[in-house]
Amino acid sequence: MRCELLAGALRRGRNNFNLESIVASSQEAVQFFERYRPDVAVVSADLPDGPEAGFKLLQNLRQSHTRHPVVMLLASRNYASVVNVFRAGGRGVFYRDQHCRALAKCIRAVHRGQFWASTEDLGYVFKALAQTGPPELDQIRAKAALTKREEEIMRMIALGMKTHDIAQTLRITEHSVRNYLSGVFAKLGVSNRIELILYCMARGKHE
Repeated sequence: MRCELLAGALRRGRNNFNLESIVASSQEAVQFFERYRPDVAVVSADLPDGPEAGFKLLQNLRQSHTRHPVVMLLASRNYASVVNVFRAGGRGVFYRDQHCRALAKCIRAVHRGQFWASTEDLGYVFKALAQTGPPELDQIRAKAALTKREEEIMRMIALGMKTHDIAQTLRITEHSVRNYLSGVFAKLGVSNRIELILYCMARGKHE
């Protein structure tokens, strides 16, 4: 019911979105994403197969290498939920008590390659990353060296540049940027841009 209400509100808002709304288990949702390949997915933390099953869905998408930007819909703000969203590869968090117009802005921002999180949400994420620490630099160097292009893209990400801007600067496609970035993530053992930025900060202190 919440899914249909949100979809209806977005349609009435004339946002020019092509919307598909489903009620499905985690595994069924993965199959749906693989078939329809949505530009942005808004996933409830609670799915028919159980409370907080949305987090399981995020993990399944990550394991299946299905690269869909996901915004997690949460009932309330708390440290563990927010951190788990970004740790599992989510691109934003949105709360059920927020206005639907804000959801439309959130979807557009994530579609442009940005993250969607409040200052408080980011505080949770940075606190968690500070507690775990950056990847061990010696292990990273031993694992694999970045190519010249991957180094370029990593530096641009550290400067806060978006995928579109990087593609224009390097005169390559946005798809190519994403492919290079996936390679950087795999080689450095990080899972998202925030962790990559923290790695760059840590590397700068050690060089």
